[in-house]
Amino acid sequence: TPQQQFFHLLMENIFGVLSGYLREPLPLRFNSTPAGNYTDRDFVADLRALIEALKPVVAPRTARVILLIDEMDVINTYDTLVQQQLRRIFMSSQAYNLGAVVAGIQISKAWDRVESPWYNMFNEIQVDPFPQDEARRLLVEPVRGVYEWEGPALDFVLAHAEGRPYRLQQYGLQAVNHMLAEGRERINLADVEAAERLI
Repeated sequence: TPQQQFFHLLMENIFGVLSGYLREPLPLRFNSTPAGNYTDRDFVADLRALIEALKPVVAPRTARVILLIDEMDVINTYDTLVQQQLRRIFMSSQAYNLGAVVAGIQISKAWDRVESPWYNMFNEIQVDPFPQDEARRLLVEPVRGVYEWEGPALDFVLAHAEGRPYRLQQYGLQAVNHMLAEGRERINLADVEAAERLI
């Protein structure tokens, strides 16, 4: 996601989920502002409006929006200003109703500014390699009833991914893409070998 569209994409996904809970349409800035012009301030205004609209729907419970953001290490390539804008959102009055779980492969801790970096708001948890049974489940369960893994293909991925969740997902994605390009519904050894070459 280009940094100029980051806040627009965040709101697009938040609105996509929350709109099903709204009792009436909201005049959000998101709907009338081009993606490249949608700023962090637009995001905060729209988030505030969405949360206020959700409060009566979920009462007496507290309205909470929890974001799950993968590949968060990409934000290190954004200007530090954009990173600080993201941090401000989680430090604003909206923080009571907003949380996030973020994941990344290598989140850089290099920081050359006086302000605290965005990643200081999070508790860091390293995900260790999965045991064999969990790795197998991660590959098989999401596609159960849609695609099937042949034994040798599954064994190949388990041996080469070494339980690393990200690598398991890469093998799974590329193998399924190769299988679909071949017009099949069973993931075989040729599919995972093709995935290996891409990875």
